[in-house]
Amino acid sequence: MKKCLVILAKTPGISSIKTRLAKEIGHDKTLEFYQLCKACLSIFVKRGKYSTYVATAEKSGASHTFWKGFDTFHAEGDSLGDKQHFIFEKLLAKYHAVVLVGMDIPQIDQKLISEAFYNLEKTDYVLGPSQDGGFYLFGSRRKIPKLIWCETPWSTSETAKEFTKLLDQEPVYLRVLTDIDHFSDLKTMVKEMPGDKSMDQEKIVGWIRAIT
Repeated sequence: MKKCLVILAKTPGISSIKTRLAKEIGHDKTLEFYQLCKACLSIFVKRGKYSTYVATAEKSGASHTFWKGFDTFHAEGDSLGDKQHFIFEKLLAKYHAVVLVGMDIPQIDQKLISEAFYNLEKTDYVLGPSQDGGFYLFGSRRKIPKLIWCETPWSTSETAKEFTKLLDQEPVYLRVLTDIDHFSDLKTMVKEMPGDKSMDQEKIVGWIRAIT
């Protein structure tokens, strides 16, 4: 089964990043955090079991030096729903299973991604719910009608619930994790780190402990 992991991300210098967090810790510290998140995700580029892409929110982001070392493409569309629909339409034309994650979830590890792909061998959908009611991961082996992506209310406490209600079958659920929107989320994220942290995960934990 041909598999693909894709990271949907904004590009610093082109788009504002983590605006709620930036209001609390400042833009410079927020950029440091974002760079550390990128480093945590770079480990997946080195895996040979699946392809890995960064889907940039901006057209010019796909060629930006910030993503050096990553294979990139522009996630076309105006809204978050449009962009996610574009990603799955594009990649499921080439791969049998696609897993999408965000940038601000550095506590994911190889075991969790492997679990997502393993479940997609048996079912059509897999979802990693986040503490705030959204989701940090969604995987599919089937294209999903654009209407579902467009009718889902994004960035609310009901996002995951409403999205899964629109699917034609229940996804397999992974463990709940915290994506980072506020300063208070950072300590929670540290608690959710895997026991066998990567070197980059160790670095981001050290950075968080230094500012909290």
